Amino acid sequence: MSDSEEETVSKSKLVKRHGRELRDLKDKGQREIKKIKNKAEKKELEQKYKDLEQELLAKHKGELEAIGAAPKEEEKENEAVVDAAAMIMAAEANEGDEFNPGFFGGQKQLSK
Repeated sequence: MSDSEEETVSKSKLVKRHGRELRDLKDKGQREIKKIKNKAEKKELEQKYKDLEQELLAKHKGELEAIGAAPKEEEKENEAVVDAAAMIMAAEANEGDEFNPGFFGGQKQLSK
């Protein structure tokens, strides 16, 4: 295995670890936020976790820059993980709203 192949493997593992760390942080934040009943405390905790998320993303960016620029595919994959997590958090913020997969074309109509 050449150096470039080893470097590529370590970059992909790094991106996977970054995604896992980000998911774990968001899951932990969501669990803690659900426990709190006071809206003001919830907002404070949400802001705390948003700040922690930004710090984690900055740390991840620094790690990627330290080993060299990540290939475009890995950057897109990492951005997709971040975008998906943001969508999940936004959906959970609207707790009263129910998810309707039919609205997004997720359900197929059966012909009679």
